[in-house]
Amino acid sequence: MGSGSAAASRRTLASLGAGVGTAALGSVFALSGGDGAQAVTDGTRTVLAVSAALAVVAVITAVTLVGPRRVPARVPAGEGGEPAPAGK
Repeated sequence: MGSGSAAASRRTLASLGAGVGTAALGSVFALSGGDGAQAVTDGTRTVLAVSAALAVVAVITAVTLVGPRRVPARVPAGEGGEPAPAGK
């Protein structure tokens, strides 16, 4: 598999996630119940609250799983512009 297939897989999974997320939030909106304008307001508030909670969970997960990047220490250049041996 080349990098093109990886990009295509990522794009497909992103589209799938967006579709499932939209369907799930649509269900939350529909389950809010009620009639008229108040039902729309209540459904919207519920969907926004669920979306915000999911965003917080996503941020906490990302911060937990993705640690700080470990960058190797810079090795000062030796004489003649060549890098010094790593152990010195």
